[in-house]
Amino acid sequence: MKKANPKGFITIVAIAVFALLSIFGMIVQGVVIDAYRTIRDTNDYYKARDLSDSLIEYLQVELQSHEGGYNDDLICDFENGDFIKTKENEPYGTICTTIIAPYIPETDEVHLELAVEGRMTDSDLITGDCGNVFVPPSTSGCYMVPRSGEGDAGTDCNLYVPTNTSDQIDDACNWNKLQFGGSNTDRAVIPLFYEEAGTVVNPFYNGTPQDQFVVRIRTPECPENADTNDCPSGTDRYMLDETTNEVVVQWQINGVCDDGSGGEIDCGMVPWGSINSDGNEVLESSLITKKGINSLVNKNIVIKLIGMNAIDTNDYSDSGKKSIYQLIAEIKKPNLTLLLNKEIYSAGSQKSIPYLEYQVLSMHPISDAVKNIAATITVNGNVFERNLYLDEETGLIDFAIQN
Repeated sequence: MKKANPKGFITIVAIAVFALLSIFGMIVQGVVIDAYRTIRDTNDYYKARDLSDSLIEYLQVELQSHEGGYNDDLICDFENGDFIKTKENEPYGTICTTIIAPYIPETDEVHLELAVEGRMTDSDLITGDCGNVFVPPSTSGCYMVPRSGEGDAGTDCNLYVPTNTSDQIDDACNWNKLQFGGSNTDRAVIPLFYEEAGTVVNPFYNGTPQDQFVVRIRTPECPENADTNDCPSGTDRYMLDETTNEVVVQWQINGVCDDGSGGEIDCGMVPWGSINSDGNEVLESSLITKKGINSLVNKNIVIKLIGMNAIDTNDYSDSGKKSIYQLIAEIKKPNLTLLLNKEIYSAGSQKSIPYLEYQVLSMHPISDAVKNIAATITVNGNVFERNLYLDEETGLIDFAIQN
């Protein structure tokens, strides 16, 4: 019997070991490459995040030099720190190279999109009759504060798909909260003007009866199995306890007016009206009371230009009482402030109602109550997105006249 050749066996073993080592090497190489890519992508993600933080801080500072309702956008592309001009970013070249470039890493490919959204645009137009809240009715739609789907009074509003049609204006995702208890939640400021190309645009200044807005306030929806006295038949919302009818939401519009000699003076208006002994308001009152909010026939309207009076804050005499329409036409930069000034309770069980909901409908674009600063940063293909929401702010206002 012929003996086996040991050299052949050793060769086979060597080939097998080499194959195994090659396979192991390829596995290790794949793991190392994947780890490298993960580390690189992670670093690029953090670069994009840090860059977005820096640019949003820059935009916050920039906003301080602009009026309410300021809109702007910016698109820039960089490669190894150099600005790369494209058809898309060409209009922004000067800003990209002079202001944004110092923030950009010199070793990466970067694409950034920045936006400041402070006012309504044509894309925010609500089509239809707007619930027939205007007199005379609007024939060309209206604009809504908050923007469609961006209110905070609803639940799961991130899943809400805006249609910008009048049949959706009563959806809770199209209303904001006024919640008693803190200065961050109990008030809202809505500039009734906006800035465009460095110029203040007030659609109600020297306006006509076709230039209108209304403010609507309502109670929140009742939960299931709520007390029928809290939520009477025919409504799915709380009824406020109006045993003693009183003002629960105070408001003021303040701004600047011509002083008659080429200059400007501070000016504004506060509500006019009173409550009779029977608990009802006098005709043309603009007080926001419990009964006014409970009323089911006024479409939740608590402030309107036509049919309500206010008091000129520069003239508290009888001659200072004028229609809201007349006063708003004299104010160049009007800011509307709403303040929920006391805790509210339901009509039946005296249950504390957590908040009220408000909405503003306007025939013209106005500022939103919230500014959105949006940044989308891409570093070497890794994307980071961030939104910062800032409430419109105003100085402290004396509401004592309404108490």
